[in-house]
Amino acid sequence: MRKVLLVFIDGLQYDLAVNKLKILRNANNSRVIPGIGFSNNLYPEMLCGTNPDEIDYFNEWSPIKGKRDKLPFYLRWLDVFRGNLYLNAGIRKIILRKIFKLDFANIPFKYAHYFRPQGSHNFRDLSGNNILHDYGFNIYDSVETSEKVGKRDDYIISKLDKDLGQENYLLSLVDLDNIAHIYGVDSEDFANHLKNLDNKLEALFEKFRQLDKRNEVYLFSDHGMVNVSKVVNFGIEEHFGVMDESKYLYFVDSTYMRVWVKDKNLLGDFKEYLLDLEFGELLSEGQRKDFGLTNRAFGDFIFRGNEGVMFVPNFYGGRANKAMHGYDSYIESQNAIFSKIDLNGNDFSMPTNSKQIFHYLTKVCNRK
Repeated sequence: MRKVLLVFIDGLQYDLAVNKLKILRNANNSRVIPGIGFSNNLYPEMLCGTNPDEIDYFNEWSPIKGKRDKLPFYLRWLDVFRGNLYLNAGIRKIILRKIFKLDFANIPFKYAHYFRPQGSHNFRDLSGNNILHDYGFNIYDSVETSEKVGKRDDYIISKLDKDLGQENYLLSLVDLDNIAHIYGVDSEDFANHLKNLDNKLEALFEKFRQLDKRNEVYLFSDHGMVNVSKVVNFGIEEHFGVMDESKYLYFVDSTYMRVWVKDKNLLGDFKEYLLDLEFGELLSEGQRKDFGLTNRAFGDFIFRGNEGVMFVPNFYGGRANKAMHGYDSYIESQNAIFSKIDLNGNDFSMPTNSKQIFHYLTKVCNRK
């Protein structure tokens, strides 16, 4: 019986892929308009067919419902170090996260009790109906390794190469995205890693085909990447005062800013303020509907930065990345890819958006 190898490369942009990867030269390649948000929303969209409205979350943190207990005073006091990039990062990443297993990202400690994390960046955590569970895929995910960034992909490719048999596999490679964030998409580090993946995957694909000539290989990504060209400090509190659950809540993502207005008398003021900002756009009701983002629990207002803009500091980190994603899905730099590596087999219409990947792969896996 034919088997399927799915290869996911995080942050692989369409034009870059078709121009640089020799493994795609004879493939059927499709430009994919990604869903909205980050990987914790794009993963279920691609492999479960569900958008934010359907899974009931958007982006990695949202307001907690119900009673909120503030963090202890000794943690809230640590906000005095927020202005020092290295001290703040050391407290959060080394002392709290590694030693005490407490993760508040870069949310000010005085505000941390307002928010909770949601979703996952791990394919193994997908719930409900999904391609991987329903069709018995063996998951080899480089995010699960203990290797350093830049070494994880090599490790997991080698592991799959040793274990490879006549089974369905998902090979998830996440280093390219991280390398782009750290060094940029035009860096030597990025180019070298892409070339290394190309060589390693070519050999792996050939080995998988040799197991059964009917076996099929598909490659896909979740979004593209673009270098950060402008950094903006989102000073919303200068206009509306400190965050307060009786007035408003806000969350600054890397490329998004979401606002929940508790005092409805302020709705007009917030809308006017966000519409006047020149470094991004306030998502319209039409845009929210198109991407399955209509639930007001995701924010009364969702503001997205223009291509290349990054909000710094934000509630994830205190410094700018060299490259980012999460911008307008229709911009070429943000386009993902879906590739049918082997041209024999099916003649299904290729997917052109994230949700169609789920429907396409369902047809593939249902074939006998």
